[in-house]
Amino acid sequence: MFSLKHLALLTVVLSASLFSGCAGPATPFGSVWSMSTTENKRGLPKKLDQEMFKNPKVEVKFDRPKLQLDSKTTFKFSIHPKDGYAIKSNYKIIIRYNGIDITTSFLRSAAVSYSPTEVTIESAPVYLSSKEEHKIEVLFGSTQSEWNTMAFIESSTSRDIAGDHQ
Repeated sequence: MFSLKHLALLTVVLSASLFSGCAGPATPFGSVWSMSTTENKRGLPKKLDQEMFKNPKVEVKFDRPKLQLDSKTTFKFSIHPKDGYAIKSNYKIIIRYNGIDITTSFLRSAAVSYSPTEVTIESAPVYLSSKEEHKIEVLFGSTQSEWNTMAFIESSTSRDIAGDHQ
């Protein structure tokens, strides 16, 4: 039969297996929901071409020129229409972190405000280490098949592919 020693060992082993597990891939902005190319499911072409962003209808503005590192802070950006264009309520957005689509996890914890003249999105506070490279891309489309602006911000600087290059 089982001795008290065997029972104690069995309890430790079962407890360890119960409280440990695999969390899967994650980013500072949350877990990665799918390692497949979710951009394709969202209607984004496999190859991004600067020609796609030749005539942008909106401009993406980040709240700072570069990502803040080594402190817990929010990441905020806004989308502003150009030349009297109104942002439709069914706009499309993709947010990528180091090339990985994090749109779902990012938006689940973000504060989003919408009007036809501005969309503002602010992340929950995150910690970005200076020991790693960080690049956040924002792709905006007025419809599922019409992508017209891409901007990104990195650890060192931010750039708007469709607008002024900084």
